Amino acid sequence: RYDILLRMAEISASKLSDPDRAEGLMLEAVKVHGSGRAARVELLKLYRSQGRVMDAIRALESIADIEEDLDQKIEFYKSASQLAEENSDHALAVAILNQILDLDLTRFEHFASIDRILTECRDWMSQEQNYKRMLERLKNSKGMDEIIFKLYHGLGEIYRSRLDDDYMASEAFELALKIRPENPNTLE
Repeated sequence: RYDILLRMAEISASKLSDPDRAEGLMLEAVKVHGSGRAARVELLKLYRSQGRVMDAIRALESIADIEEDLDQKIEFYKSASQLAEENSDHALAVAILNQILDLDLTRFEHFASIDRILTECRDWMSQEQNYKRMLERLKNSKGMDEIIFKLYHGLGEIYRSRLDDDYMASEAFELALKIRPENPNTLE
């Protein structure tokens, strides 16, 4: 039935020039075969051709959700995040990047993207929350002292220079100093 729905969707889109019917058939195909990728990919193509960015993002997330290969899954989420950012939906872009970090906390380049997006938006409260969230992910990780140090130091800077909270800044800097006591510049 899945293949029949896909074929009908293809005919609706190409020969009958009825993208609405094609979309309905593809959505039904997704329901029929929950792990089927082809219908999701076709939906993505349709949404992109129509400039339906939010639907394209949802299609990419749907493809990522069923993808078994971690690297491929992350690439689909990354594409969804980039589309969200291009569409000026910074909160959605950050949420998707956080999904990537929940899957693999070693993908630090995605945290750097979160930090960049929130800095550009001047959303200091969200930036603080995301630093804390990343620190929480790393709390039981071995061999991550350098990263944890940088996160605490960055969190201290957020408190000091952006949120104007000297007490919390000093707490964050103290935690950074516990990790790298040889770095007294942390307290300056």
